[in-house]
Amino acid sequence: MAQSLETDERWLSGRRVVVTAGGTREPIDPVRFLGNRSSGKMGNALAHVALEAGADVTLITAAEPPGTTPGLDVVRVETAQEMGDAVRRSVRGARILIMAAAVADYRPASVSPVKLKKRRGTWSLELEPTEDTPGDDSGSEVLGIWTSHIALLFGRPLKAGDIQTIYPRAEQEGQR
Repeated sequence: MAQSLETDERWLSGRRVVVTAGGTREPIDPVRFLGNRSSGKMGNALAHVALEAGADVTLITAAEPPGTTPGLDVVRVETAQEMGDAVRRSVRGARILIMAAAVADYRPASVSPVKLKKRRGTWSLELEPTEDTPGDDSGSEVLGIWTSHIALLFGRPLKAGDIQTIYPRAEQEGQR
């Protein structure tokens, strides 16, 4: 049964929501890292909206969290591995998982324990793929994952035709 935001401002009351935010940072050495420009603002905003709707919210973030917000459980992470571990721990008992983080696809194959010195000439960095975060679009259809405890799962940009295939499948499996 769908609820309207206009008629019920606390429509997520009693539900747990997990939101990921920010861009992960994969260390090269103690000073340098591979990263991206994700600010985490979208994930922070989604977590805030879920709080306003009455949800118990866990924000797993690789970015600066939104100040001190009563009722918001913040889990700070740096790397893709830490993000994946935190999602696996936090998703138990959650009804909604919103994956707004920009998780690194690659990390350095080896991390130097000391700051690498600048040297002349070119420099090569060998990369290896990171482990996919649960719910990631790693060849499986993310929005096609329906479990007994997660009612909604947002984890990748929608592509043309997704809504036409996802909604009927969810309806068929009794999930909306």
